[in-house]
Amino acid sequence: MLHKQFKVVEHLGNICLQSRRKRFCGSFLTRQQSRDEALGLLETAAAGGGASQETIDAAMESITAMATWSLQETQVENLLLAKDFDDCVVYMTGEGVTVAVPAPPEGLSTASVARITDTITSETDYAASQLRIIEVKED
Repeated sequence: MLHKQFKVVEHLGNICLQSRRKRFCGSFLTRQQSRDEALGLLETAAAGGGASQETIDAAMESITAMATWSLQETQVENLLLAKDFDDCVVYMTGEGVTVAVPAPPEGLSTASVARITDTITSETDYAASQLRIIEVKED
């Protein structure tokens, strides 16, 4: 399992180096490493010989949710790139979704916020009230 995790991180690092999406590479790598660690713990809990069926079921439910979030994050990121955002990173949890996007010094326009909100609410089960947008401004 650990060898597979290093391959994924190495692959993501290569993608970051080769793409125009360099601004958020650290975020992508951190997100993947955090998910890999959590999945490892959940897999260990589910495979434990003394684990109750309730523990196994809860671990499997969490693993399924994380897989769904990962797929949706990628889908939403690609849609936002197609909607003229230079870059973005999306992070989903059971409580909500966070979208970090580059912003000009004056901040995102109302139209940009609306495009992000529409993408999240139309492509996921999250409501607008569960959305947090982080404006990443150049230093």
